[in-house]
Amino acid sequence: MFKPKLLSLLIATSLLTACSGSDDKDDTTPIPEPTPPTEYAHNVTGQVSYIGAIAGANVCVDLNQDLSCSEGEPSTTTDTDGKYQIDWKSETEKPNYYLLANWVDSAPSSSRSALAVSAASGYANTSTTGNVNIVALPDHAGYINALTNIEFSRYRKMIEADLTPQQVIEFRAKLKNLYASGFKQVEADLFSLSPEITLQPTFIDTLLLHDYLLNLTNERTVEILAAIEVLIAAFEAFENLILGYGFGTEAYLQTNPVAVTNKVESTLVSFGYMEAPVDDKAMNSVDWDNVYSSMHNQAGELHVLSIQTVRNSHFITLDYGVDKQSLTGVISGKVAMLIEKTSQEDTETECWNEPMQKWINSTRNDQGDVSKEPIIEGNLLKTVYAGTDVEIQMNFQKYQNSAADWQDLLVNLPADLKLAPLAWPAQIYRMDLKQVADVICRNEAPIKHETDVATASQMYSKLLVQLFWSYAYPDGYIQDTPNKFTLLDSFGQPEAQYEWGISTSPSNEQLLTITQIVEDPIEREMVSSHYYLVSPYLLTEVELNKAFDTSVNKQFYRFTYDSSFSNTLYNHFKSLATQP
Repeated sequence: MFKPKLLSLLIATSLLTACSGSDDKDDTTPIPEPTPPTEYAHNVTGQVSYIGAIAGANVCVDLNQDLSCSEGEPSTTTDTDGKYQIDWKSETEKPNYYLLANWVDSAPSSSRSALAVSAASGYANTSTTGNVNIVALPDHAGYINALTNIEFSRYRKMIEADLTPQQVIEFRAKLKNLYASGFKQVEADLFSLSPEITLQPTFIDTLLLHDYLLNLTNERTVEILAAIEVLIAAFEAFENLILGYGFGTEAYLQTNPVAVTNKVESTLVSFGYMEAPVDDKAMNSVDWDNVYSSMHNQAGELHVLSIQTVRNSHFITLDYGVDKQSLTGVISGKVAMLIEKTSQEDTETECWNEPMQKWINSTRNDQGDVSKEPIIEGNLLKTVYAGTDVEIQMNFQKYQNSAADWQDLLVNLPADLKLAPLAWPAQIYRMDLKQVADVICRNEAPIKHETDVATASQMYSKLLVQLFWSYAYPDGYIQDTPNKFTLLDSFGQPEAQYEWGISTSPSNEQLLTITQIVEDPIEREMVSSHYYLVSPYLLTEVELNKAFDTSVNKQFYRFTYDSSFSNTLYNHFKSLATQP
């Protein structure tokens, strides 16, 4: 006997067959078998350390990025050295995920406990049972540690701030450089911390101090990089405070010291992250007269000191009132290498003026270009790059040498420069400069090189080696990639590597850029690119002055002052260079 459901199905089928007009013809179309989804194999190997290697930690691949190890997400447990391996498969070729490590710190050392309960890192936390959780992004080769956790907290801040993907890349690169400097690590290996490094007292103390500063700065500013910038700028001052306390970093910070809070606030003020507590910063007519006499006088004399710090090296340029002459070099520790530099302005230079659609020499008055008068808006002076309409902004902050904010800024200046003991003028002006767009310039009689290519798309490395490194052609170089080559020394060993590319210049012409590849960040500061406009069978040498904004670099300082102080600074830096 048929079951009711089966009987109904047979009746329905017979009715359909009768309606079709034929009892002996099968019109059923075969249903294709569904294609099974593609599976991709994934593998993550790495190591978990915090204050030493963490054995027995649970590590998971947080695929839904909810900062928890959910059921079904790939996971494993670390071995006695904190190492782990996770293998899994998914239908996604390149999945997005976080790496999470958590463990119960049943018998922590005092420093580990202090770090674990700190909420400063944002995602390192404990419950009353001692659970510790830290995070890493997937591009840290499987390492999960204190620095990956700190970087992750800053990364989340970037996402919350709605930064573009490119801005996130740029912020992370700057962050990496700053943390390498702050924690005295090699930038390339910054996040690949060995357990031995995390056990070093100096590393633990720096980590404790950083987490403490992160809490303080988070309460006072939303700036993502503020904590590490304060740490680097005022590290020596914090170190002296801790040494003066006499009981170590952890014990000192547990007292919630007012001195540290004051130093953080004053440093944030000097960096422009907080407003100064007093409103005596507005530039007046006397201030502008001082600035003009030191920077825009008729004789063309400049009285300006510029300082830029990269890692533990400090690049200085001192314009001391001699036309076209400056003192420039690098100071690091007891090493000071300074040279007298003469600017090469004997040749007539012209720059591309976009509105006029021609090259303008600003020293000539026969080209229709009208010089624009500077505009003053509060503490901001606006002018233009000579011969162009590209705006240059100079934002001034004035200080009195006896005021607390100037003394705080002096302390934040690199100690190697020994600037604090100098008798500074009564009034000092710090300036940030911004050039809003790229500017391209060239000699009025530009240097040109003949080529065998009609367009930029036909450019090739062998041609560049023949033109600019003829001694290395044909056997003294190696073609690495289509746009990269290595020059060899007389022994056939790599000497220098270059890469080149084509872009559009501010004059709307094709621009060839050749740049030496330098890994060391100190040496990289000394490398300049070479630029050439590309036209049929010709390369023309030009200078590209890129847009910039010094206010984004808190380790860059530029000061002007009474012209008489230039001689004091000149003798001071010369004495540093001659000291044994």
